Amino acid sequence: MTKKLVYMSQFKDSSGYAVAARGYLKALDAYLQENPGAFELKIHSFVVEHAQKLSDHMLDIIDKYEFKSMDEVNQWVNNGDYIFLWHMPPPMIVVYSRAFSHKEVQWEAAKRLLKGSAANVNLTVWEADAIPESWAQIYRNFDTDSVIVPSDWNKQVFSSCLEDGVICNKVTHLLDKKRVLPEARPMKLPVDLSDKFVVFSMSQWNNRKGFDKLVKSFCMEFGHQEDVVLVIKTYIDNVKFSEKDPKGHFQAIANELAVYKQSIFLDKEEHPTCKVMVIPDIVPFENITWLYQQSDVFALLTRGEGFGFTVAEAMMHKKPVIAPNVFGFFDYLDPDIVEKIYDVSGHWAPYENRPGYSCNMNWFEPHINSARQCLRSTYNLWKNNKEKLDSIGESYYNSIMKSESFDEQLIGEQLFGIFNSKWESLEVEEPQEILLPSSPVKKKLSELKWAMQGISDVEMSQARLDLLKNAFEGETCYILNCGPSLNEYTPEFLEEFLADKLTFAVKQAIAKAPGVVDFHFFNCSNLPEAMEGGVHYNYSPLSNRPIAIGSSNYRLGQRWNKNVQECDLFFKVPIRTQINNEFLVRTLEFDRYTMGRNINRPCGPGIMYETVIFMAQHLGVKEIVVLGWDLSQDKNINPDTYKHFYGSTQHLVNRGDILPWEIEETRAASEQLARWLETRGVKLKLASTQSSLWDGIERVKLTMDKK
Repeated sequence: MTKKLVYMSQFKDSSGYAVAARGYLKALDAYLQENPGAFELKIHSFVVEHAQKLSDHMLDIIDKYEFKSMDEVNQWVNNGDYIFLWHMPPPMIVVYSRAFSHKEVQWEAAKRLLKGSAANVNLTVWEADAIPESWAQIYRNFDTDSVIVPSDWNKQVFSSCLEDGVICNKVTHLLDKKRVLPEARPMKLPVDLSDKFVVFSMSQWNNRKGFDKLVKSFCMEFGHQEDVVLVIKTYIDNVKFSEKDPKGHFQAIANELAVYKQSIFLDKEEHPTCKVMVIPDIVPFENITWLYQQSDVFALLTRGEGFGFTVAEAMMHKKPVIAPNVFGFFDYLDPDIVEKIYDVSGHWAPYENRPGYSCNMNWFEPHINSARQCLRSTYNLWKNNKEKLDSIGESYYNSIMKSESFDEQLIGEQLFGIFNSKWESLEVEEPQEILLPSSPVKKKLSELKWAMQGISDVEMSQARLDLLKNAFEGETCYILNCGPSLNEYTPEFLEEFLADKLTFAVKQAIAKAPGVVDFHFFNCSNLPEAMEGGVHYNYSPLSNRPIAIGSSNYRLGQRWNKNVQECDLFFKVPIRTQINNEFLVRTLEFDRYTMGRNINRPCGPGIMYETVIFMAQHLGVKEIVVLGWDLSQDKNINPDTYKHFYGSTQHLVNRGDILPWEIEETRAASEQLARWLETRGVKLKLASTQSSLWDGIERVKLTMDKK
């Protein structure tokens, strides 16, 4: 069989997993440079944390191997003879579709690649002394029989917990010894670091990293007259705070720092807050280099590390390290070379304050007194024998540089050896065919969805909107509405008829034929109420996730939780008082409301006049066919027409001065809409017998072509 590997990980973000992934990718690339044609490699990239600015060289490597479209993914899946390497914590493969639903196209690709592989291998890491019980179940569910970890510490932990038949291999993370450190760029800081003993720490701000222990140890050991400062470069995961809200980062951290200091009952005058300085954001590598240059020692009182990139990075910058005397970062130190390790003692204890770290495992609790002794010892050396302190940092650096473990070619060989033995043992079954897009329309949609993921924030709606401009020029667009006449067509008919066609659904109409809907429109006034867990429209069960377009009288996130009710485009719709009752259907100024540079929309009434029709025109279609856009009749004349297709009369009650004119003026406006569309080269048709819209709009009956 042809040797093929698909590698999925966070190649482009700022997380530790991403740093490791880029290292392994460089190693695989180096192996292929030396052994051309040894195997075929493709990568699938996704971003979980902050996107990272990468070197041109790294971007070139990613671009060389990265899937460029869902069609390319499908081609590999349909061949089915590849190994799938999924580099992530195992639970992420289960929860990805929920936690990162804004990356649904990426998740769909991941599911297909995992399902279609001949074998799969998990590359991961863990911090406690046992892995969660759920991980074994996940490995079992996905037929994972191989795990790769980066350290002896992790191999010991995993090997003791994995089920029989699951093999654990160690392949260390790459420490790029050839890397040229970026030129240092000074930062403007509130505290002058010159002539001070600078303790530097860097990691994500969370309980596991032990900043509470470090701050307490530092503040308890040093008095206000001592020339010391603790610098913490950190960040809070953007699940909690936007990158655009550095004040939110800082305030959250400041609050926790205050709690830490209060807990040790110290006099504020004796231990002023300026001694601890926090940099709460992602900063360029040039700034990081400068911070290392200004520091005298690196400290991380972590409760658990599988490898410890920040510790390794500090050693690569020739800095002495204060850290616990366990975990993976001691794998890369040669005791015959390292002169002294300022290791912090502690004890193992259950950590029950965070789900995922259950009571069947332990975290390391560093002892504050031990940390204080290490801080004082290094301070005394800095004060009395700076050359000695520097030589200790040099010994760490030399230990790494002389080690053969971190050569990228060697790491590439180790990875190839693991995969090669699996390739040779594989009996490739006939792959389960994954249906490719059935028409040029669906293929174009697949490409658009993929491209939109490169614009990471829904608040960048204009950039996403630009991608859609004339994307379906000359096509016919079918729009499903919620009127009773939608029931003139069965779900089975619609699923078959619309399978290869550009299809919109308005609000709950998506439930009529969910598998074929390409664009879904909703607003804050008509979200379904019966969905559990606060979820309104849930796309995760759909094989074809539509492009979701939301609109509201309120700003994004005010009327619904944007992390729960997902959308890809968002439009602000003015309320009546903002436009002095000059609704679009009264002014009939349709030309003002094409999808231009302003993503604010008119107020209808009705979502068809606010976003749906304009989006169809924006896509460049030549024909719009609408189903179920009926306008409700008087319930006293025909009760059957006074309801939605699903039987509900919700939102159809007489609302005094609103509903009567809404119906009459919307009916009248439909003539102007049809005529305006004609001036734009677009034909409007109705595939409904009950519609009360303008009689001049052509009525059609949808039928399946007989061949």
